[in-house]
Amino acid sequence: PIFRSTDVAIIMVITTRALAVMMLFVLLSIVPSLASGDSDGHRFWRILSPGDSRWAVIELRWLDADLQEISTMGATPIASGEHASWANGAAGMDNDESTYWSANVKTDSEDRWLGVDFGEGAAVAVAEAEVMQYNHEVYRVFRAYLEYSDDGVVWDLYDQADLEDQCDQCELFWEKIPGEPKFDHLDFL
Repeated sequence: PIFRSTDVAIIMVITTRALAVMMLFVLLSIVPSLASGDSDGHRFWRILSPGDSRWAVIELRWLDADLQEISTMGATPIASGEHASWANGAAGMDNDESTYWSANVKTDSEDRWLGVDFGEGAAVAVAEAEVMQYNHEVYRVFRAYLEYSDDGVVWDLYDQADLEDQCDQCELFWEKIPGEPKFDHLDFL
């Protein structure tokens, strides 16, 4: 015989793993186009942290298709709540790293979000959002959704990202939504 049974078993394992990796690459190339919302402009945009959290955002900015920052001058910050007058939605988009937004830093709450109303008749096309989370892991989240709305009531998913939630007094940094998924659970390949 040309191959022993152990050789065949090894070849089958290698082939199966190679096939799984190829399928992963195909899915990664297809899924973003399926998951991403339309590229038309919308009046309302927000980032949402699903589930319970104490999420606090130092800064949030919106980027167009050329990855240039979209001005929020004249737009109205909107949020799921405010911890205090100094931690309101505007504090999360004021270009000041010493201020932040949070719905409530004392307790967890469900589905916290921070966004912007670009105004009556506006149709702003956002390609990405960048968020700078508070630099303490209690106030960070591991996932965020980028959503849009034309009426401020019904929201549609544009895209999502896994964020860095393990950070205790770390340096501040920007995270993109959409972003690269974390594949820690696929380390068997």
